[in-house]
Amino acid sequence: PLISPEGLKLGTFCIIDAKPRPDGLSLGDKQNLRELAAMVMETMVTRKKEMERIRDEKTRIIACAAHDLLSPLTGVQLNLELLMTDEALNKKLDANQKDLMTTALRCSELIERICLQAIESFRGDLVSSKRNRIGDQNSDDKELVAENGLVNIAKLVENINHVVATYPKQVPLFIEVD
Repeated sequence: PLISPEGLKLGTFCIIDAKPRPDGLSLGDKQNLRELAAMVMETMVTRKKEMERIRDEKTRIIACAAHDLLSPLTGVQLNLELLMTDEALNKKLDANQKDLMTTALRCSELIERICLQAIESFRGDLVSSKRNRIGDQNSDDKELVAENGLVNIAKLVENINHVVATYPKQVPLFIEVD
């Protein structure tokens, strides 16, 4: 039998021979079969540990990248908030421009939440101060991120299209959700 280190029975190790053995296997053959099964289990355990190590390394890299993105993202958010509260500027902006700023701020907040979730999953704990701030989402943000933390892709693409549509492009840009 193939038995994991945790004691779970995963299956049976079998060898097929070209000739029949009506008397079955000798004690030596049975011992060889057990040793081969143990080698298979050792290989499976080693591969599992290697896959876990690779997954953990990828998670660490994602968390580091997310952490590195938070500083410039915070600068962008602060500048957007300053622009949105500037009364002189707001008088000069039309409704579409104000809507673009609001959408850009919401998208940056969504990126912040994604980064924080990556960091949290790496740490395995909550980043309480930022998490509390995220908990105070307005209703538009709740359309982007559901209670279970999943992103509403259709709404995200709609917001991205809204922001990108104002910039001149050399080639047409089409973003669709199936």
